[in-house]
Amino acid sequence: MKNKILAILLVLTLLLSGCSELKLKMDQIENYESEESICQRYSYEVLDYLESGDKDGLKSMFSEDVRNTDDFDEEIDELFEIWGDYMIEDRESLDIRSGGRESAWDYGEWTRDTILINVKDLQIEEIDFMGICVCLADADEENIGVQRITLWDDSENEVIIAVG
Repeated sequence: MKNKILAILLVLTLLLSGCSELKLKMDQIENYESEESICQRYSYEVLDYLESGDKDGLKSMFSEDVRNTDDFDEEIDELFEIWGDYMIEDRESLDIRSGGRESAWDYGEWTRDTILINVKDLQIEEIDFMGICVCLADADEENIGVQRITLWDDSENEVIIAVG
């Protein structure tokens, strides 16, 4: 009798632990967003703020950790000065893609998930390329958000400005 009770308890434990794993997987499926969608969403939002001259909006995209660095406001001002009043007529012509994604998963929790977004063919005077590094998930919530925006001159293979 004692063995039957232990067997029943063991089966129930296994079934219940399987349910939580199934719920976790279902949450992942329901909240899934493709890398392509993530890249386009963040790129367009950054471009919206740059084109409209909305410094506060762009600042809000950055992680709290980056916003608290000493030179952050000066870097943002310089970025907007370099961008000027440039407008991208056709965003569909931009080459927006993932430059890589790094994820860490520990005991059912994201401990870090970052993506590098490449926006090519900007053709803003000397600026050909923009890189956007975004932390999508982190054990430390202060790290979540844009980590860095970099503008490149491909012809000279040099960084024009890096914020963050």
